[in-house]
Amino acid sequence: MADSLAGVWRLESSDDFEALMASFGVGLIMRKLAIKTVPTLTILIKNDSEWEICTEVWSNTWTTKFEIGKEFDEKLPNGKKVRFVCSVVDQCLVQRQIDSKYPTNITRHMIFKWEKPEVTL
Repeated sequence: MADSLAGVWRLESSDDFEALMASFGVGLIMRKLAIKTVPTLTILIKNDSEWEICTEVWSNTWTTKFEIGKEFDEKLPNGKKVRFVCSVVDQCLVQRQIDSKYPTNITRHMIFKWEKPEVTL
């Protein structure tokens, strides 16, 4: 089930990431810097519904804790607060922004490649 998403993952590719950041209100310079980064995600799952995602980029680390199916607030790296709800669909973690005039979905596909875990956002 969702246990296959737990682990340490390194970004391999992302589609439309700059557009996603623009929808969150991230400025142009920060977006250009961010698309050059290769984050590492550590995903911990407790009791099938309690999740913790630790994102590491350069020397910055931030952690998001949530329960599947329950709304939660997250403070983005640019300081903006956003409301999300997460679900697991077809072995992918889907994080849906719910309080914006431009609803956004982040779908994380975890793929094992050459015995190294990779993540695609």
